[in-house]
Amino acid sequence: MKIGASDSKHQIKTRKFFFFDKQDVKRYRDSLDELPYKTLKGTRKIHQITIHSSLKSHELAIRNYACLCENCAQINLDSSVCDNSQMMQEYGQRKVVNLLSKAADEDSDDEMCDELQDDKEQWQMSDAVHMIKKDAIVVIRSVDTFNLYYLVKAMDEACELEEMFADDYGHTLPPNHTVVKGHYLEVQKRTKDGCFMLEDTTKVVAISAFCISGISPPLTTSKGIKKRKPITLYEISPEINDILLGLVTGYNI
Repeated sequence: MKIGASDSKHQIKTRKFFFFDKQDVKRYRDSLDELPYKTLKGTRKIHQITIHSSLKSHELAIRNYACLCENCAQINLDSSVCDNSQMMQEYGQRKVVNLLSKAADEDSDDEMCDELQDDKEQWQMSDAVHMIKKDAIVVIRSVDTFNLYYLVKAMDEACELEEMFADDYGHTLPPNHTVVKGHYLEVQKRTKDGCFMLEDTTKVVAISAFCISGISPPLTTSKGIKKRKPITLYEISPEINDILLGLVTGYNI
């Protein structure tokens, strides 16, 4: 079905739907635990991933924006022939690391150090990192379009890792890297007056110091119930939200 009869470039392609049984989904999820590959970093920003004969077997072509025009749908890595070339970026390349490979640890460490070096060049460590104490609410920059920041309740002061560390979410950070360990505060509900109520979680997350924007002002707390157990809720009022957004963006909102 063509959208514009006079323009053959703009048309709706065929769309196929596949039905998967619940048992198929379960088997697939279980199989993921057996895959010996390192998770790609920054996938929230990547909207197009493809393979191509010009790439090595362990390489992927990626870009932040996706296009399904006729040329791109044929997996053409030349962005200059894309119908939306003025808006599309060139494809980048990412390496898939096999954790069972003999060189995996060395390659993984080199890749991680390169990524952290990029972080150092793009972001400067906030002075607030050195003022973090136990139970402080730390403001974390986000690459998510819908959430400009995350909050983490610190377990202790920032520390420099003595050895490779993997947190409960699978994030791995190398030795000699400054991190803050803590728990994410997750939104439980939103009140009628526009406040967000957040609850403390139990999994331990390690946050790179280069992702930290600052420390939240003191938050009002209240008691709640979840699964018949008492929990502590942290309130983010519209005024506090503006302050936190200012810490992340650098603007007074």
